[in-house]
Amino acid sequence: MSAREAESLSPLFKNHKPDNNDLFLLLSPSDKGVRLNKGRNGARFAPKAIINQLKKLNAHKHDLNIHQKQVFFDTQDFEKDQLNSAHQILEILQSQTGFSRTVHIGGGHDHVFSLIKAIESLPHIEQICVINLDAHLDTRVDNIHHSGTPFRNLDNCLQKPCSLLQVGIQDFANSTSTFSKLINIKQDILSLSEFLETTNTFTTKSSKVQNFLDSFNPNSTFFLMSLDMDVIDGTQIKGVSAVNPMGLPCSAVSKVLEQFLDLSPKYFSLGIYEYNPVYDDLSNLGVRYIAQLIYNFMK
Repeated sequence: MSAREAESLSPLFKNHKPDNNDLFLLLSPSDKGVRLNKGRNGARFAPKAIINQLKKLNAHKHDLNIHQKQVFFDTQDFEKDQLNSAHQILEILQSQTGFSRTVHIGGGHDHVFSLIKAIESLPHIEQICVINLDAHLDTRVDNIHHSGTPFRNLDNCLQKPCSLLQVGIQDFANSTSTFSKLINIKQDILSLSEFLETTNTFTTKSSKVQNFLDSFNPNSTFFLMSLDMDVIDGTQIKGVSAVNPMGLPCSAVSKVLEQFLDLSPKYFSLGIYEYNPVYDDLSNLGVRYIAQLIYNFMK
């Protein structure tokens, strides 16, 4: 590794004050939750693949400083690992003077549980606003935690108000039980067909998404956009844990991210989960798209 690369991939360190050229990557290279959910093996390789692609894009933005920190545990106690990961993420967030440009990269979507638990523990955050782009609700009613249960698990333990807008949900990808009401999380669902209709083939903003974002105080709310890569049309992105033959086009996902950035929130993170480089095509289209999405997030 060159000196330049070593500097650009320096670890997060305590009391670092981020500037406009800092990108903080929280890496969770584990797909244990996916495998517990009987998904395709390989999402644990996503963080390394994405970082390698970001290095190439960094050549076009020479002053971009990429900091990385692994935030996952892998023992026999999966639920304890999730809580330990949450504690570590909390320490990292508290060590930053500001929270701009933080991206959490899995691994499975189960890692969003740890991120949101950490966010909840930040003392100055009054509420959490989550937009989850996903084909699945990830509210499975199961006896164990895995990549299909994070929002149901969070509903059972969150203490602060949390609102969740699920975007791109497909009926055939969800069992009836997943639609059972959440008790503590305020959930709204924007199905794939509704999203396609309200965005007018993506030439205008979805009013439901925009109204959802506009309903929160940007100074005391932590905004999280959680992207489960299986929401994207499988003809465009094949490298995911569960390929989706009729999902959202990449352009739609990019537009939702633009809406988040237009809001200019004080506290905001992007989570990217379920990318599986083992099943990406020969052109590495999936990882190229993710890297460009993160690059646009930096603008």
